Amino acid sequence: MMTLDEWVDMLPTDHPARAELAGLRSRIGDFKESLRLEVLENERLRRQLPDGMDHCFIKVLECEHGHGRLTATNWVQHDCQTCEINTLKQQIKEMNAMMTDYELAMLWLAGHPDRKIELSHGGQGGRFYAKMLDENGDSPCDGAGVTAKDAIGDCGRSLIINPDGTLRVKL
Repeated sequence: MMTLDEWVDMLPTDHPARAELAGLRSRIGDFKESLRLEVLENERLRRQLPDGMDHCFIKVLECEHGHGRLTATNWVQHDCQTCEINTLKQQIKEMNAMMTDYELAMLWLAGHPDRKIELSHGGQGGRFYAKMLDENGDSPCDGAGVTAKDAIGDCGRSLIINPDGTLRVKL
């Protein structure tokens, strides 16, 4: 049985198979060099891994909405954080829309003994006036209404729930 080189040696020197074989050998050489460089780069990167991670794979995951994140095979796997944050922001927007202004004002007071709402009345046939006072005695907002609840609600209309669940005055 003849080797490939013996078979090519039998061909005339200007035969196209000789040029094709030379091109293939060149491409194989390029591929081997590329593979050698990739192995060296892989070894270099593995040396940078912390102890205990040399057997792990770092993966890029993508959720159904296209958000990508890096993770490793030995890490606890969680759902997409971007989707979770977006869901929480949407829930806060929905809570803002569902809560009455009065409920927002009451939420602002809840758990803060130093905060208060001062109510006053304009006299016979007058309106109620509410002023919210924070821990420093500053008034972030005030309101007025026919009833005390309306005046407090008017103050609450100036509040918005932050993404972290705290309240702030709308700008």
